[in-house]
Parts: sequence; structure tokens; C-alpha cells
Amino acid sequence: MISMKMYKYSSRAVPGIDAYPNKCHKMKLLCVLWVLLLASAVEPAVGRRYDAIFSFGDSHTDTGNGNVVFAEHSLDNPAAALPYGMTFFGHPTGRNSNGRLIIDFIAEDLGLPFVPPFLAHNDSFRQGANFAVAAAFVRDASFYSQIPNVGQFALNTSLSVQTQWFDSLKPSLCYSAQGCMGFFHKSLFLIGEFGVNDYSFAVFGMNISEIRLFVPDVIKAISLAAEGVIKQGAKTVVVPGIPPMGCDPPNLAMFPSDDPDDYDARTGCLKDLNDLSVYHNSLLQEAVKNVQKKYPNVRLIYADFFTPVMDIIESPDKFGFIKDVLRCCCGGGGKYNFNISAGCGMPGSTVCEDPSAFCHSIQSNYTSILSFGDSYTDTGNLAILYGGPASADFLVSKPPYGMTFFGYPTGRASDGRLPIDFIAEALGLPLLPPSLATNQSFKQGVNFATGGATALDRTFFVDRGFKAVSPFNVSISFQLGWFDAMKPSLCSSPQECQEYFAKALFFVGELGWNDYAVMLLAGTSVDEVRPRVPEIVGRICAATEKLIKEGGETVVVSGIAPFGCAPANIALMANQTGGEVEPETGCLKDLNLLSKDHNLQLRRALTRLSATYPGVRVIYADFYAPIMDFAVSPARYGFNGTDGVLSASCGGGGGKNNFDLAALCGMPGVSAGDPSAHVSWDGVHLTEAANHFIADGWLRGPYAHPPILSTLY
Repeated sequence: MISMKMYKYSSRAVPGIDAYPNKCHKMKLLCVLWVLLLASAVEPAVGRRYDAIFSFGDSHTDTGNGNVVFAEHSLDNPAAALPYGMTFFGHPTGRNSNGRLIIDFIAEDLGLPFVPPFLAHNDSFRQGANFAVAAAFVRDASFYSQIPNVGQFALNTSLSVQTQWFDSLKPSLCYSAQGCMGFFHKSLFLIGEFGVNDYSFAVFGMNISEIRLFVPDVIKAISLAAEGVIKQGAKTVVVPGIPPMGCDPPNLAMFPSDDPDDYDARTGCLKDLNDLSVYHNSLLQEAVKNVQKKYPNVRLIYADFFTPVMDIIESPDKFGFIKDVLRCCCGGGGKYNFNISAGCGMPGSTVCEDPSAFCHSIQSNYTSILSFGDSYTDTGNLAILYGGPASADFLVSKPPYGMTFFGYPTGRASDGRLPIDFIAEALGLPLLPPSLATNQSFKQGVNFATGGATALDRTFFVDRGFKAVSPFNVSISFQLGWFDAMKPSLCSSPQECQEYFAKALFFVGELGWNDYAVMLLAGTSVDEVRPRVPEIVGRICAATEKLIKEGGETVVVSGIAPFGCAPANIALMANQTGGEVEPETGCLKDLNLLSKDHNLQLRRALTRLSATYPGVRVIYADFYAPIMDFAVSPARYGFNGTDGVLSASCGGGGGKNNFDLAALCGMPGVSAGDPSAHVSWDGVHLTEAANHFIADGWLRGPYAHPPILSTLY
């Protein structure tokens, strides 16, 4: 049997599996489980089936509530300090991982923002709320308060407390019982994971046989919570089981056995604790079936948390993990790299050199991304040129830019992420830092794209009397110059550079939009602009060819969006086109024909380039087709009819397009509306919701030829 050793704990840290999360184990769960959850629970993100997510649970799901609760009890939350958050966010968020949690991936796949923590969020919860707290129990904390050594750390954040928080939030979400029923019909609910902490605390004062006696009580409480949200209107409820507790490094480290028979010969996991997990999960599955029988019109889904972890442990190579799967990435040494006195983030702990070796959301062939383009791709360069994120001269550096995902302006021309961000995430790479940023490592990617960039040099426009979009010379030729200047920091010899760039994904786009905008805004007609298309396309192809000659073996080149569907262009450029609109979309016909001409010539040029370099993958990313699909069938993608396509989400112009040069997004008094219901964010640039659909189409098809992810295999 397991040796019940007692351990001395710091008076300022909460013990137990949930409180000392091991980064390796948590991240391993994400890769398989979130896919299983979504496959069983929801339809694809297209159409955005759910308007909100409401989540309850413990540290497997906590996105920041633990920071507040622990501080209130004068306890240190390990997840509030680095290296937690290092991989994706770049800073700790209160998540018990080096990056995102399963709930984050679910939200992304549904086209919804990350679910905000109920206790640490001062904005709207209309798109969801997360009540999960690290170290949460199913049973009331008083049940565990008498357990020696650990009872003092039993915080009252149980499932019943979390459901009370949910009840307190309801009046801000809906104003009547009927209104709440309708609102929650369209929401996704997650109840759990729950149970791990109940058993983890109990194991310090009870044997396994005694713990098994109260498992039915734990299951009953979870079942009642699921029924509770169903009675309030929930139509889809996901109830995860618990992972194999006997495979968790803290348990393996704290409860060793001298008897080899206590360990599973195939996995090295503790049998008794895994049997406890199996018992819990079997009772929970039966309870879920019983609730389903009572509510046949509700989709009640049991999400298996046990099997994917066991699959990973038994066949780590199959999923892209290191072989030593029972060892923490972040910890204080020993066989399992877990030490109670040197938990992750504490003095004496270390972090594995490459956390991605412990989990790959996709087994990517690409080790970095190098990106070029304009404001559709810029992740902060133009903001830096203007003097930094706080610049008073740059509207994109002001709220509400960045509101949906980051919570603050980042220099991205959107309410959240751009297509290049979603591409990086899908490839398991960090979000690309702007090339002009200081104190950044660019080994895994760099973004040279800059707002206002053109394919033609700035002098082309100035010499002809046009007013350039940007006061800075940030054309593609200048971006390539920045690339050349950075090369010595990325690779030290021609051969090394060839090898480095062969494993990189190059992204060229979008370019051309600003070239045409400069001329059209000056009063030039579409017919007068069209002869410039070959020259603009030629510059884009020349840049692509240079990157191929540098060693690039995969280059994605984006076309341009439908010029006539941008609310700003509809409002400002009708005179140059005669105002004729496409009957099926409401977009300006002549401007869209200009985009189509550009894209047709670009595709033909890229085809010729592919023939010249047959060993290189040149991928055309269609920026035109997805937006036209939005315009023709907005409701299918979750957008608010014609207004959701042809009207800016953020603007003070009102009317059909909500665009006015005197009331631009970022100016005082200009509101943002609901960006998730709109294609256009500020009249020119796109919302995160639209960017997500477009990026997904580039990654998986049908909007890229071939799809980016198809190049991985």
C-alpha cells in the first residue's frame, strides 16, 4: 500500500495537487483533451453556436480567481509568478500552466474570448465567466479543516460557493426568468474537473478505503450542480471526469512505496490512486446518464480526463512528448522533479529548457515564423515608431483596441488577435514580437509587418504628390532591410542561415491595400489606379523570391481583402466608383473588382514562382473569399446581418457604416459595440472574430492553396 508520509508545509503556500500544479502534467492534458471535449460537445466554430461560456472547477480551469482568493487569505499563489505563463502570455495570469488551459482552447475554437475570472475582472461577463478556483473542493471546506497538516489550507471556494457566485452574477446578465432561460440556452457550461482536491486533501488523513466511502457524496454534488444550471436554462453541459491521480508527479513523489506491486508495470503510476480515479469516473458517468434521462432535451456530455492522459503516458512519442512523462517540467529536483519545499516558481526550482517538448498542440515542422506586411499583420511596430504604446498620436495605441483578448492596446489594429497570431498558436509557437521591440528573443519568430506599409516605396507616392498613409518609410523593401540587419542574430553563417530558414514559415502579406488607398483617397479613379496593379504585384513577388533565395522553403503570400466591403471605403470612396453596389453584398462593385484583379495577377505570378522553385511551397492565402462569404451569409458565421459586415464595430459615425473621420475608433467618446457580432473593427481592420475565421481557413482550408497545416505532414 502507499506510504502515508507527512510533510512539513510552508505557512504561506497551499498544499495538494491543485496547489502545486506541475507544468508538465497540466500541459500534457491540453493537447488531446480539448479536442475530445469539442468533438463531443460542440459544432465547429463557424456559426458560433454558443454566445458565452460559464465554467466551474479547480486549478485545471482557474484563469485568475486564485490570485484574489489566495491574497485574501494572505497566502502565496505560485501561479501568480513566473515561470507560470511564460510560454503563451509571457507573464503569469493565475493559470496553473506555462500557457493556456483546456478552457482557453475551447473558447478559442468557439470564436469566443478567454473566459474571464469572476473575482478578477471588472468588465462585462456577457460572453462568459469563470468561477473556478485553484484548490477548490466539491464538499464544504469544513469537512477537510480537521485533517492534520493541511486542514488550515482548506479554503471555502467549494462548488456550492461557486454556484452562489454564479447566482449573484445573473442579474447583470438577464433581467427575468424567461430572459435568463433564453440567455443560458445559448451558453456552454462546464462543471469541473472536481474531485481531485477532495481526495488529495483527504489522503493526508485517511486511507484509500476510507476515501472511497465519500466518493458517492462527491458525485452527488457534481450531479446536483449540473441539474442546477439545467434548471436555469442550460442546454449544453460538459462534465469532465478526473485525471489519473496515480500518475501525478506530486503524488508519486510524496507517497512512494517500497513494494513494486503498488506501481503499474507499464506506466510507473500508483495503482491505488489510479483505481480511485477510475472509481470516481465510473460513478460520475452513471450519474451523468441518470441526469440525461431526466432532461432528454439537454446535451449532457461526460468528458474523459483519464484516458487521454493514460494514452500519453503509455505512448509519449505518438503525441510528441518526451519519454519521461512522469517528470515535471518545472520543479525542485528528484526523480519526478517535484520537491515540496521548492515548488515551481519557488527558490531552488528549475524550468526545463523547452516546455514545448513536454506538450505540442500540433507536432509542428516549423521552428519559427518570419512575417512581413501592413496593419493587418503588425503586432506593434508602428506603435513603437510613434513612440511606444502610450503615444498620444497613434489611435491604435488607445483603448478600446485590444479589448477582447489582451485587455489593453498592443499596437494591433483590432479588438484582439490577428490572423498571424492564430497561425502562431496553431503551430505551437509564441505570438510574434514586433521586430522593433527591445529585449526580445526572435529565435522562434519575428514580425517585420508595420501599419501603413506599401508594396511600392514611399518615394513613389511623395514624388507624385500623393499623401502617404504613414509618415515613416515602412514599405516591403524597408522591411526586408530590417530582416537583413537581423540575420546575424539568428544565424552565423550562410549554411546555418539556409538551415534555419528552411525550418521557418515565412508570411508575406497583406500588401497592396495601402498602395491603392493612397491613390484612391487622393481622388484618382479606379480605372487610373488599375494600371499600377502589375507593378505592385511585382514588388510582392520580388520580396517572396528574395525570402526563397535566403533559404525559405514555405512562404505564405496573402492576397488583399475586398476593398469595396470596408465600411471606411464605402463611406469615403463612393465618388470614385459611381457608387454602384453589389446587390448580394452591399459592397462597392468597382472597388471589389480592383481587389479581384490584384488577387488574380498575384496568384498567376505565384504560380510562375512555384514553377521556378519546385522544391518550395508557395501558399496563396485568400483574403477576399472569406470576407465575401461573411457578406453573403453573415448569420452563418455569427455576425449581425448586413450591419455586422458593412458597419464598423468601433466608431462614432453612426448610420449605415458607423464611420466618420472626426470620430474614429480610439478617439474620446467613441464606443466599441460588440466586436464579436461584426466583421469590421474600425472601418478598415477586422475584428478578432473575423480574423479567427480567416486564419482557420488559411490553416485548414478552404481559403489557402494548399492549407498551411497540410504542409506539416
